[in-house]
Amino acid sequence: MTEFRIDTHKTYNGRYMYLSCTQQQDVQKNSSIIHWTLTVTGGTSNYYTTGPTTVTIGNQQVYYSPIVYYNAPKFPASKGSVSGTVEIPHQTDGTMTIDCAIETAIYDGVLRTAKGSWDLDAIPRASTVLATDSYIGSTCVVLVDRKSSAYTHTIGFCAPGLEGFLQSDGTLSQEPVKLDATTIAFQVPMYLYDRIPNDRKLECTLICDTYLGELPIGSTQSCTFQALCREEDCAPFIICGVTDCNEKTLQLTGDANVLVRFFSRAKCEMDAYGMCGATISQKSVNGIQMEENVLEIPHVETGAFAFLATDSRGFLADAVVEKQLLPYRKLTANYTLQRQDATSDRVELTVFGDYWPGNFGKEANSLTATCRVGEREIPLSIAYGEDSYTATATIEGLAYDKTSYLTVEVADALMAHSLLISVKPGVPVFDWGEEDFAFHVPVVLSDGSPAISRNDLMVLLAELGLIEGGTI
Repeated sequence: MTEFRIDTHKTYNGRYMYLSCTQQQDVQKNSSIIHWTLTVTGGTSNYYTTGPTTVTIGNQQVYYSPIVYYNAPKFPASKGSVSGTVEIPHQTDGTMTIDCAIETAIYDGVLRTAKGSWDLDAIPRASTVLATDSYIGSTCVVLVDRKSSAYTHTIGFCAPGLEGFLQSDGTLSQEPVKLDATTIAFQVPMYLYDRIPNDRKLECTLICDTYLGELPIGSTQSCTFQALCREEDCAPFIICGVTDCNEKTLQLTGDANVLVRFFSRAKCEMDAYGMCGATISQKSVNGIQMEENVLEIPHVETGAFAFLATDSRGFLADAVVEKQLLPYRKLTANYTLQRQDATSDRVELTVFGDYWPGNFGKEANSLTATCRVGEREIPLSIAYGEDSYTATATIEGLAYDKTSYLTVEVADALMAHSLLISVKPGVPVFDWGEEDFAFHVPVVLSDGSPAISRNDLMVLLAELGLIEGGTI
């Protein structure tokens, strides 16, 4: 037990007062009972006149005596002592410092003060608790600052929809368990995931009560920590696949796992599952939202399909499915037409364009080109370039003085083009029939000037024997 003492020194003929104090703790009330004794001693005489005497402890007046004269010999004018107690509340952390003072006058009537400051023994208070944030399913380190080795504590766990008490092995009990351990490896339960299907963390509270035997010590202490979702546990699980569902391209490739550029219809399938209590909120493939588990993408131009699933916590799962993509080149068809001379019944037809000379797998690509004039079918001769073709034919029997029509059909395994070509009449210099004679000579150029003068024309006709004397 700590003792504290102050005195007035030997103020006259060796006479003085001293105050001695001892501390008794009330742990439950967080206060101390101070036992004090004021003693008058020293000097050769039994008594002296004593002025007003005041004793204060911790700002509380614990003793007072007015002036006592020598002819009324009694304490504190005479030797002896007086005792008492006073209760001093401590601060919340159990510490307390108090001031103690004696004020008196011995014999000469001059007031003197003896004083001192006393650091009381701290009263052990309630244990405090601290915990580290942790992933659900992992270990949360719980630290207890125990103020006395004689104390025990219970640690309650509280989360939405779940309560319990920590045990020394880090598991939860439904009943309070008094512990003396100051470090506990708490296993954060996996089923906390079910409490937060739409969030990535859960705030948990630990509640610590302290005991000395069966006696509660201090007030309840608490702390919070975050139980976090681990992405590795929570990311959605997905199964993805892509196949061709275009019957036409399937017949050519013989393999649903092979796609043909521009023509295959990719059937994209994704099964997505939310993990640890989450649900799937969104799915997409190549940036296109999937309302169901299947999405068909027509006219594919890539063999890479990026699948993405998002769950209710915002965690993602993605996968890229790579498929063989045949680099089919779209068939095109253009033509040129040339008559050998103005009155010829023969024209040269050339059809040309882009062509993919590849193999689909089950079948190779092939090109056909035909020309029809009325009921006649005229074959075209096809020459191939690296990724192009040229088909030619000579077509006879077309009247030069009438418009004729050709129908050209060009087709490969996936595409076909039909061209309706009009063959314009030939334009001779002149022609004649039974009742007419016609000239086809331009008389005006594009700039509006005469193409040939009248005189020059007369001379030309005369030379041909078509006129006489230069007149028409």
